Amino acid sequence: AIVTGRALHDIDHHLAPLCLPTAALHGAVRRNGAGQIHGATHAVEFASLTVQVHERLRPWKTRHPGLLVEDKGMALAVHFRGLPVTATERQALQQGVQDELSAALPEELELLVGDLVLEIRPRGTSGEMSLSPSLSLSSLHTGRGGFIQGKSHISRWHAH
Repeated sequence: AIVTGRALHDIDHHLAPLCLPTAALHGAVRRNGAGQIHGATHAVEFASLTVQVHERLRPWKTRHPGLLVEDKGMALAVHFRGLPVTATERQALQQGVQDELSAALPEELELLVGDLVLEIRPRGTSGEMSLSPSLSLSSLHTGRGGFIQGKSHISRWHAH
């Protein structure tokens, strides 16, 4: 199984022709061992909930060239790494955006804070919890293969 913050179509592109059980977008979209996809039908609702988030980010993007807002379909990522400023200024900018979004985020969404990135996703989705129920261990069993565990930035994320 793959557990990733990437969109499902993105990870599929990288791993083609494989079509593995996957928890994409930190668990917001999941594909089980039978190939059934769960969570993707909520993308329209997510898009309507994030309209005001996009509006709040627009002035930040105008004032700070290099601020990147990545729409992943079921998550929004705000990347600060590409800003042409000092590390201290970058951290202060991230804190400012975080404070503004935290104060105005609809209750159905949550804000994750990472290293030079903020991510908005549906509340209650989690990469750690994504193996259940639609990606349970029994649904992943194929009788072959293995498991590779990698270190990820996920361990540095925390929800607000």
